[in-house]
Amino acid sequence: MIQNFDLKTIEKRAWVSFFQTGLADLSIGLIFVVGTVCMIFGELRYYLMSLYLIPIILFFIAMRTVIMPRQGIVKFSRRRRIKSGILFAVLTTVLVTSVLLTAFGKSRIIPQGLSAQSVIVFVILSICVSVGYFLNFNRMYIYGFLISAAFILSEIIRANPGFISKGGTAYLIPAVVMISTGTVNLIRFLRKYPIPEDGSGDAG
Repeated sequence: MIQNFDLKTIEKRAWVSFFQTGLADLSIGLIFVVGTVCMIFGELRYYLMSLYLIPIILFFIAMRTVIMPRQGIVKFSRRRRIKSGILFAVLTTVLVTSVLLTAFGKSRIIPQGLSAQSVIVFVILSICVSVGYFLNFNRMYIYGFLISAAFILSEIIRANPGFISKGGTAYLIPAVVMISTGTVNLIRFLRKYPIPEDGSGDAG
């Protein structure tokens, strides 16, 4: 029993340690930056969509060249993989529900006070809370509120254009927070876990 508990504790620490690298924060933040660029230059958005590949490519390059040499490759348990599967099911359910709510928003099935904006906020918070809970990524709770606030601010800017005429610029707020947080965590990770002299990672 003690041995099983220790193995679960070690696995959880290895899982959570990934989010301590800051790569997830940096990747999500860069995705929001790309999204902001696509919103600002809406007429070119179809050409700019390929920019979404940049955060993904950088993520895998960093995993291969920065994280793995320090942590090694960890094979997680079946329970952990099932937990990730549950997350996917939850996110799929939330997205399908949001589509149905939006599609039937004007029918009698949905209360008249329910707007498209409230549905989107619900989707944002549900996704972020689900990711934070199932993946033990606690910062996603804060990011969920930041992204929701950015969406509301974006709608206000679009409805009342002034000095800032593009509502997409509001998403730079959570993007800057994520990138800053990710950078700080990545620097801490690099200092805490230098590459071993024999070139092997710490985890197995």
